[in-house]
Amino acid sequence: MNIGSGSYGEIYLASNITNEEEQVAVKVERALNGALLPNEGRIYRTLQGLADGIPEYKWYGHDEDGYLNILVIELLGPSLENCFENCSRQFTVKTVLMLADQILTTLEFLHEMSFIHRDIKPENFMMGRGSKKHKVFMIDFGFGKKYRDPRTLQHTALSRYNNLVGTVHYTSVNMHQGIEGSRRDDLESLAYMLIYFLRGDLPWQDIKGRNKKQRYDSIMECKLATPIEQLCKGLPPEFTAYLRYCRRLTFDEAPDYKYIRHLFGRLARRRGFRYDYEFDWLKLKEEQQKVESPCLI
Repeated sequence: MNIGSGSYGEIYLASNITNEEEQVAVKVERALNGALLPNEGRIYRTLQGLADGIPEYKWYGHDEDGYLNILVIELLGPSLENCFENCSRQFTVKTVLMLADQILTTLEFLHEMSFIHRDIKPENFMMGRGSKKHKVFMIDFGFGKKYRDPRTLQHTALSRYNNLVGTVHYTSVNMHQGIEGSRRDDLESLAYMLIYFLRGDLPWQDIKGRNKKQRYDSIMECKLATPIEQLCKGLPPEFTAYLRYCRRLTFDEAPDYKYIRHLFGRLARRRGFRYDYEFDWLKLKEEQQKVESPCLI
């Protein structure tokens, strides 16, 4: 059964033939379309079993004719974009902070493993199922790459005039300008995603253009022309501080993840939030169930 699709392939729901009770997600792309799925499979194998926020890798290979690339991972729940839609496109500050806490942990792990993601967006984070429904999983490593040598930790050299990689709404300003991606760009993309969850939109989302290049250029100009304070107007000041910090990072600078956690932890303490992982969509579902099944006295 088809359960999703994108520019680079289709995703199907399947059952494990050795254990029919286990359902899995199968991602399929035509081998002629490029090397995104082989790259994703390699990254999943490298990360397997080392962090909670990475889905369980099952298998990667090809069909008998070598026509299709196939990746099998554990079946997950809804994406954060799906959850956002279900909550009328508005998350509370508490939910955003709880999401940020888990995502930052997974992102720091990914960076420690010498990889960057390069396509941070709501569709690439999924919630778990069953006992894992409170866990956030990072997916879709097709654009992922090593930013340093894992043995020597030597950072890649800065290069310019690169094509834009990732999803334009969440792409960092530097990557818009053709600068090679690094850890700072994943963090800036995360900043836009968190701000999107709190605002309900981003100022450049509806920008059109005669062609893709003109549209991308116009979005970049909007990002550069929109003051951070204006973008974060009405939001807790910690989000302004976070985006400003991301923009100030140099190409090969190691991000201070502890500082970022301190920012958001301070906000949580000030608001009296407890990270109980009762996300907005879970609370909404509980409320709907109460309405559908009223208690009769």
